[in-house]
Amino acid sequence: ELIKHNVTINQNIYNSCVVNAIDKVEHGSGFTFTVNANEGFDISEMVVSANGVVLERGYAGVYTVSNVTEDIVITITGVKSIIKIFEPTFEGVENLVITSDASVEEGEDFTFSYQFKEGYTAAASFDILLNGTSIYNPSLDEYVVENITDNFTITFVGVELIKYPVTYTVNIENACELNINKTSVEHGTNYTFTIIANENYDFTEMVVTVNGTVISDNDGIYTINNVTENQVIAISGIKEIVVTPSSFGIVSIPEGLICEFEVDGENCENLEEIELTSESVIYLFVYIDDGYIATESFDLFVNTGNIEMVEEGFYEITGVEDNLIISSTGVCREETHLVVYEKSSEYELVFENEKQFYEEGEYVSFRVNLTDSSKSVTVFVNGSEVMPKSGVYTFGVISRLDTEIMIDILVE
Repeated sequence: ELIKHNVTINQNIYNSCVVNAIDKVEHGSGFTFTVNANEGFDISEMVVSANGVVLERGYAGVYTVSNVTEDIVITITGVKSIIKIFEPTFEGVENLVITSDASVEEGEDFTFSYQFKEGYTAAASFDILLNGTSIYNPSLDEYVVENITDNFTITFVGVELIKYPVTYTVNIENACELNINKTSVEHGTNYTFTIIANENYDFTEMVVTVNGTVISDNDGIYTINNVTENQVIAISGIKEIVVTPSSFGIVSIPEGLICEFEVDGENCENLEEIELTSESVIYLFVYIDDGYIATESFDLFVNTGNIEMVEEGFYEITGVEDNLIISSTGVCREETHLVVYEKSSEYELVFENEKQFYEEGEYVSFRVNLTDSSKSVTVFVNGSEVMPKSGVYTFGVISRLDTEIMIDILVE
């Protein structure tokens, strides 16, 4: 029989082409075969040879070997691999530094890492999305996306400026307040505040520091520029204004009264040693002295502050702003007589010898000056009408029966 020669195939890239050829051929005969590229390979520059002789590519990729007299080695060269390259798309990375390859081959893994630019951090909503699906893992420093087969997008969301807390201290609690509209400040921005001073404090030596550095105001506004760390505002040098209340004394008490004082909880026996302030609370115990009587018109008055009867003979005085003078009405000696009349805006009584008490045998003489001179006046003393002489009204002689001298004025 005829000798059969072996046919072998050699490819510069293994399995890059499909070679449709027989594996044996009879001596002196010939054969044909085809060469086609597998997916992912380029044969545009392919060279096919048989035992070193380059073969021409025929119609439909057919190659021919004629008159075979020896084993045939078909060699295929010039085939190139067609590799798909994918480039990642990063979104939301304006404030990040991304470390990664510029591209990745199909089927390979893609690795990337990120760092925040100065002043930026992860918000509560921070996430990393691969084609819209979250892959964020806070424990990872580096991410690996396996087996890339298509274009892909990595998106970062929730990147924000670092916010630094702002706190403040004052050397005297409640001496002032900071007028601020926020308690934190974003990285790299400015922060302003004003100081609201409370009353009764001295701010002339106030010092304001921020993180230990003294700052000054501009028309009352303090500004911290380009914040890059937590801010601690310290206000010192404020002094409390200590107001020492002015002290007053009790200048006088009414004739005919015995007065006992208790000032701020302490009994005071010596009138000259009593010191009062505007905050003093004075309790006054009043007794009628021997030889004096109190009439129905008895009352007490003070020239400063307020006096209020707690119960009969017991009074409370507060709000004293000056030396205290206590006066009374309706107290007279047993052998004297008290003049009583009602004051009015319609008239004024002018006594020729004005005094509150008159002794037996004396006269009471006075004039009545009307506010409106077109009106007339009728005067009664102890219920009896008194007629004027030369404009003067006179009552007397005062007798022992006249306990009070009651003057009534009728204006018509």
